[in-house]
Amino acid sequence: ASAARPAPVLGAAVADTPSTRAKALESAESSPAAQRRLRVQRCTTIGCLYAAALLNGLARRSLGVAVPALLDGGVMSKEETEEITALGYRFYAVGKLLAAPLVLRLGNKGTLVLQLAMISSCCAAFVAPFASRRVQVACWCMLRIFTAMAFPSLVAFVRNWFPRNAYGRVWGFLNSGFQSGYFLASLGYGPLVARGALGWRTPFEVVAALGAFHCLACVGLLQNKPPPLAPPPPPAAPPPPGAERAERAEQKAKAAAKEATAAKQAARQ
Repeated sequence: ASAARPAPVLGAAVADTPSTRAKALESAESSPAAQRRLRVQRCTTIGCLYAAALLNGLARRSLGVAVPALLDGGVMSKEETEEITALGYRFYAVGKLLAAPLVLRLGNKGTLVLQLAMISSCCAAFVAPFASRRVQVACWCMLRIFTAMAFPSLVAFVRNWFPRNAYGRVWGFLNSGFQSGYFLASLGYGPLVARGALGWRTPFEVVAALGAFHCLACVGLLQNKPPPLAPPPPPAAPPPPGAERAERAEQKAKAAAKEATAAKQAARQ
């Protein structure tokens, strides 16, 4: 008969998840100063992630916003824009396949910083004076690869920094960042580009400038996970058995000695 295997300890596995560690961090940081520091770190993290999502939305809409100006200016033909757009969808799928290995290799912060740097560089190269048609196609395909990594690069931050019961609110806020990027690109400067008030390079220049700035901000402000908790103080040792009786007897003896001393002083007087 085979030896029986011990049952797995489910409590220990659950207690070691990132979401429970985030909740333990929140409960352990009990002082007002520590709670304030934790709130500031979480607000900084969610702000950086929201800005990255918004920038990703702007980058995805950059070519679509620039198409009317590209066609009116004779920079590209309709067939060329359609071909570049179709290639972008294919390389977006490639980026989805590469996202998980890259996150495992570089970590969540490294992947996010690389994503922002590549988006900014690709947009800058797309509008460079020396950019040929092949360079522009290659830049757009690379940009689509790294915009596909937006969601995977945010998952670990949310898991490490926030408790499980806050996941819905956090992801709802971050998803609104993507939609805000689409909205700003399509209804913000998009109509101005379509009317000719702004050039076709404007959407790419905006993404290149904002991407470079936010990449540096994430390098300095973002942390992969909260700082480690300080070890809790050791529990107080329980009193030995009979300690209370001995303490009471000692107090009675001291009181009796005081009474005897007071009686002697009164007899002398």
